[in-house]
Amino acid sequence: MQKPNSLKWRLVSSLLALMICLWSLVFVWLYIDLQKRLQHTIDQRLHASAQMVARLIQQLPMQSLDESALAQQLHSTDQEQLIACEVSLFSSDISVGQHVIAKTRGAPRNLSHQALGFSTWQQGETQWRSYVLRRGEIQVVAAERMFLRDSLLKQILQSVLIPLILSLLLCIGLIILIIRREFRPLDNISTYLSQPN
Repeated sequence: MQKPNSLKWRLVSSLLALMICLWSLVFVWLYIDLQKRLQHTIDQRLHASAQMVARLIQQLPMQSLDESALAQQLHSTDQEQLIACEVSLFSSDISVGQHVIAKTRGAPRNLSHQALGFSTWQQGETQWRSYVLRRGEIQVVAAERMFLRDSLLKQILQSVLIPLILSLLLCIGLIILIIRREFRPLDNISTYLSQPN
């Protein structure tokens, strides 16, 4: 016959292993879902930034689209340099077919050569995510460094992970307490039977 202590700690170990596995699965599911939703939300912000700049430019007369005036407008709409922006003008009067008329400070090179829509690419040691919008003769590119997304995801996960770990530790403590309490009669019987007559 197995001792109550042996049964008790086998039960505790089994429950703890089960809870740790369940918590790990919850965390992995949470990480994947959160990453997907965060990427979608920030992609929508890139899209909205490009749309906003395009609407701003379309309200200006074409003859006023010079670098100094438009660059000032772009700097005023740039969100603390978190989003880089570049505006190009397509015209039959320009032999090369495309001319960059304004860009924000710190914008990567060759923004205007990115594919239409969303794309992820590398420049040097920095990975970028960009959205290219073209309306008539105007092309607007909004781009953001990927490490900013990774940093935001890390902060969110830390704020979620700390309560998750605390709740796991609390559950472990409650399981041990409950099992010790429920096994107390068996412990008493085992102690009584082990005493010499």
